[in-house]
Amino acid sequence: MHQTFSLALREKAQGGKEPFSAVFSPDGSKIAVGFNDSTHVDLLSAKDLSHLYSPSTAGVDKGNLGRVAWSDDGSTLFAGGTYYNEQGKGPGKK
Repeated sequence: MHQTFSLALREKAQGGKEPFSAVFSPDGSKIAVGFNDSTHVDLLSAKDLSHLYSPSTAGVDKGNLGRVAWSDDGSTLFAGGTYYNEQGKGPGKK
């Protein structure tokens, strides 16, 4: 059986210009988006892609939080990525 997919919605991301990962919450109501070019994380409505909120990432300002994941019960959102030192290089790089 062959399925055809088509673009249903398109929304501009608020947290960055390079979305890296997007994951649905376990209940399917939200989508968390992490960015390759930003330490912001966006939470979107899975229904219409509207921006719901962005968790505080205060103090995380050197690198990105491109990888996002939900806990099994959906109560916790995890984000991780890359840290850059003052010279713009990752740890261990010279």
